[in-house]
Amino acid sequence: MSVRADGLLSPRELAALSGWSTGRIRALISENQIRHIKVGSRYLLPRDAMDEFVANKMISPQSHKLNAGE
Repeated sequence: MSVRADGLLSPRELAALSGWSTGRIRALISENQIRHIKVGSRYLLPRDAMDEFVANKMISPQSHKLNAGE
């Protein structure tokens, strides 16, 4: 895998690095769910795109609030 001077990766390169499938990464691109840039007919993504996607989708548990009368 060769990283460009700009640090961007193709969907296939990002898939190999992240463990996600190329098809799933391409689906996220088409749904505008992941940061990317289109250069001509090619899509390029930052190396941390999948980490950012997961962090943005992460659900944190809500703390249990007791009512004053309990």
